[in-house]
Order: sequence, then C-alpha cells, then structure tokens
Amino acid sequence: ADAHAQLQAAAASAEKALSTKGVPLADVVAAQTKLSAAAAAANMPPLPVCDVQTAFLKLTAEQEAAFFADMDALGVMPPDAVTRVTDYVPEIVEYIAAIQRNGYCYEANGSVYFD
Repeated sequence: ADAHAQLQAAAASAEKALSTKGVPLADVVAAQTKLSAAAAAANMPPLPVCDVQTAFLKLTAEQEAAFFADMDALGVMPPDAVTRVTDYVPEIVEYIAAIQRNGYCYEANGSVYFD
C-alpha cells in the first residue's frame, strides 16, 4: 500500500509540473525521476524514455521537407546550400560568450541582451 501511495503522489507531482505554464525543466526532470522511482518501488516496469533529440530531428526534418515541397510547388528554385542553426549551436554559444567577455552584451533573467 505504501508503494501505491508513493506512486500516486509522484504521479500527482508529475501532472502538476507538466500542467504548469513556464515550469522550469529541472522541475519536470525531478517529477519524472520521482515518478520512475515510485514506479520501481511498486514493481512496475520501467517507464519509456523520451529521446528528445531524435524526436526533434524527426519533427524538423518533416517540417523542412514540407517547406521545400511547398517552395517547389510555387516554382521557387531550391537553395544551393542549406544551413541549419542547430548544426552550429556550440559555435554560436562560444561566439556569444566572446561577445560577452568583450563587454558588448550581458545576461539577465536567463537571456542575453546586446548593447
């Protein structure tokens, strides 16, 4: 009965975290961790893990293909090269860090602002 109560409490915590607008990712991860532990304590099979990177790549590939199909239908020539910002995130982060070190931008409330 204790494991069942623990599972119910964890499920309620997860539901609250997922239904709250603007909830920090750390709270969602903590709720998932608590829910997984409670499920294990109740001898339930492990919860499936969401592979966010794979889901993201699948979604963006589908949207990109639809975009290029629409452009083709409109008679727009395809680009010679396609550059995806997601392929360069580490370089972008380093570039912004260099700008910040040089005093041309600042961080506030989790965002970067340029002077």
